[in-house]
Amino acid sequence: MTCTALIYHSSHYSLVIPISGSVTATDILTMTVTLTRLEAGSSPITFTIAGGGVTIVAGVIRIIILETDVTVAGIYDVKVSATNLTGKAVKITPCPKTITFDSQ
Repeated sequence: MTCTALIYHSSHYSLVIPISGSVTATDILTMTVTLTRLEAGSSPITFTIAGGGVTIVAGVIRIIILETDVTVAGIYDVKVSATNLTGKAVKITPCPKTITFDSQ
């Protein structure tokens, strides 16, 4: 699969987090996806399963990014942390690793 850093407007967007290897979406117990603008002093924006910002439906992991979540245009780094059903850390590499948000 090719990872392409696409440009999105800050609006409702559903970003799919791909998983490969022996881990499946049903193995995930907790997950946090963090977007941080690549500029000094930027505050991270977090999405979690517990908070409803990350969903797992039919084996597909999605982040729901609302217009109010990203309010400053720029390039954002994407980081994912997750644990499996036994509490062990699961390595997930986001694809794409950065997302560019344009001004509206």
